[in-house]
Amino acid sequence: EKLPETVVSRCQTFTFKKPNQAILRELAIGVAKKEGFTLEASAADLVAMLGDGSFRDMHGILQKVIAASADKKISRAEVEIVTGAPRATLVNSFIDGIAEGNIEKGIAALHKAAEDNIDMNVFAKLVLEKMRFILLLSNAPEMKKVIEERVSGEDFAYLNGLASGASLGGKKLSFDALTEILKASQLIGKVFIPELPLEMALMKIAQVGK
Repeated sequence: EKLPETVVSRCQTFTFKKPNQAILRELAIGVAKKEGFTLEASAADLVAMLGDGSFRDMHGILQKVIAASADKKISRAEVEIVTGAPRATLVNSFIDGIAEGNIEKGIAALHKAAEDNIDMNVFAKLVLEKMRFILLLSNAPEMKKVIEERVSGEDFAYLNGLASGASLGGKKLSFDALTEILKASQLIGKVFIPELPLEMALMKIAQVGK
């Protein structure tokens, strides 16, 4: 911005953007393959998400996971252990709390995550991702194959079960619920108690329809 316009107009301008999760995911799979490892789709998705738009951070995480692997096949559970990311079952418990309007169940999952020193920003991202998948499965069936490739078989069965409507618990897993969790995720870094925004969102969603 300090250069005169007469100079700028004679220059080539290159704009560098952060890589999105899809790019990091495919890169992680490719790098692992070159190193002789097989990275499960759901594991690659988690590595990419934890990379948070950084090639360097993604490579660093992948390097740690590969170094800790006992075999040549890396599962999502291995990534969770090495990186300290929240277990899928813990994220699912919080989503169950939303779906069932069960505040105690949802808060118990949050408190367990806090006890395990889980980054609440990461926890919220995983919740948002799964809730998005549930809504897409419900409203855009053509996305089924794409989603199935990005999660484990067990997780896909869980998400598909909620999307089918059998477990929606008063339809609390709605667009409004997703919006509340999205708002809460933006407040996590601004409060003294990181889990507080998600607790408040859970309570607000649970009150809908009562």
